[in-house]
Amino acid sequence: LLITFIILAVSFRSIAEGLPAGAQEKEMKTMGKRAYRLEDYLKRILCLSRKKPVHAADLARDLDVSRPTVSVFLKQLQRDGYVTVGAHHIITLTPKGMEIAKQTLQRHQTIQLLLEGLGVPREIAFADACAIEHDLSPQSFEAIKCFTKAKK
Repeated sequence: LLITFIILAVSFRSIAEGLPAGAQEKEMKTMGKRAYRLEDYLKRILCLSRKKPVHAADLARDLDVSRPTVSVFLKQLQRDGYVTVGAHHIITLTPKGMEIAKQTLQRHQTIQLLLEGLGVPREIAFADACAIEHDLSPQSFEAIKCFTKAKK
């Protein structure tokens, strides 16, 4: 029931924002892909940096993409002020990048916790949380966060 609610909340967000469903879908495809990649890259940099300094090769391996793909996107992230690449090619999040990375990781962990609490196997909950974390409105996320805290 709660999963149905989440899916409906994400689907009906376009209505609440006053956009026809098709218009939001088109907007999400153009703007959304970059935003999803941005959040994924920043989240992965944060997670990897907790273990050791992050290099482009580590990121490529973790995201299962080519090193040239990572290199091109890292240049964009640098240009936009989300990361710096310093001595020895170590990738570091800027405060701006860190904020987005932490928010994305928190959404992911909260959604995964909820799904696992509903009996979804860990691997599936992880994959579903990766998909849902990008589309969830702040209002729905806050409701889910409150719900998971109340269940503890």
